[in-house]
Amino acid sequence: MNIIGICGHAGSGKDTAADFLVAKGYQKISLADPLKRICADVFRFSREQLWGPSENRNRQDMRYPYRYDKALGLTPRYALQRLGTEWGRDCYDDIWIEYAIRMARAVLEGEAPGGGFWYYRPEMGLWGDGKAPKSDCPAGVVIPDVRFANEVAAIQQAGGRVIRLLRPRSDGAVRGGIPGHASEAEQDRLPAELFHATIHNTGTLEDLKRDVLEVVRLP
Repeated sequence: MNIIGICGHAGSGKDTAADFLVAKGYQKISLADPLKRICADVFRFSREQLWGPSENRNRQDMRYPYRYDKALGLTPRYALQRLGTEWGRDCYDDIWIEYAIRMARAVLEGEAPGGGFWYYRPEMGLWGDGKAPKSDCPAGVVIPDVRFANEVAAIQQAGGRVIRLLRPRSDGAVRGGIPGHASEAEQDRLPAELFHATIHNTGTLEDLKRDVLEVVRLP
């Protein structure tokens, strides 16, 4: 399958890079989408808190004071990290990547009831349209939040490629999450040869766009 995964730390520009591919006809399917849908329902986090710019997930929500210091509020990033790793991955390591690949296979290859095709929306998940034309099928799928070695391996086993995105980290990029959390720390142990390519995001947005499209071989 034509799947492009993007691996990188919080604030490295993963979603921005993915959006360049979306503009070329790719469908974005994030590993965190089902987590965000749960948090939207349970915590009533807004779309902007969950699917907006990365820094929105670092902002404290004072509706949920921190248990050890009531002057601090829960951040969406903290909730997503706990739900994704300490719950989901502790139950089954491949839970989120298998879900994403299943969604990718549906939108790229699957046939919806009635002979149409499947659509995917981050806030909804998968839904079928029996009247959708084949021209509506995406050119590929981009998964913008790959973090663990097993996720890289699963994408490659499905016929996809994974790009590593590197950018100098600032304290603000990771603030709001759990210091040293596995979802960030494991990336430092992933060898360069694991990836199809590495992009150093140290220039302009146009530089990043050029590099991403060159690696994926899109005009």
